[in-house]
Amino acid sequence: MDKNALIVIDVQNYFFSPESGAYIRNSERVLRNINKVIEYFSVKERLIIFTKFISPKSKTANMRKKWKHMPSLKEREFAEKLILSENYILINKESYSSFEKTKLLRILRKNKIERIFFTGVMTHLCVESTVRDSFEKGFSSTIIKDCCKSSSPEFHRSAIKIMKHGFSDIVTVKDIINEKV
Repeated sequence: MDKNALIVIDVQNYFFSPESGAYIRNSERVLRNINKVIEYFSVKERLIIFTKFISPKSKTANMRKKWKHMPSLKEREFAEKLILSENYILINKESYSSFEKTKLLRILRKNKIERIFFTGVMTHLCVESTVRDSFEKGFSSTIIKDCCKSSSPEFHRSAIKIMKHGFSDIVTVKDIINEKV
């Protein structure tokens, strides 16, 4: 059994639709890159997990305080051009980290995953929080940097630099496709 998994974090209309208040400009290229990696992992029959950021249930939750505009039902849907793998697993989450109050850790351990590849948005929030937790839980973490994006290039670059320093390997789509990792 392959010990690698791909986690696709929050590739939703909320961040990828120009009509949304949280739209990340120029995100089309990142979405194309994410689709390439999904196709690669699908062909290799590796575990693929998609996460969705949903509105926190608690009205006093810190996430609700920080995010004034929570995603509507349409905004919670996957980005229209996102390719979904055939046997993907969905994790709905209410916080930045995909591990917080979800079944993610149980799924990864059940599948004997050792290394996780990360894609998605926002690099400096949900991606970085999930990578930190992944590292703390004993997984080898790898960021596919051209498959991640933040609301500003500065936030993205800073997050990549921080994660490279302490938590994660950094690769590109080309590295994945050419099997250099």
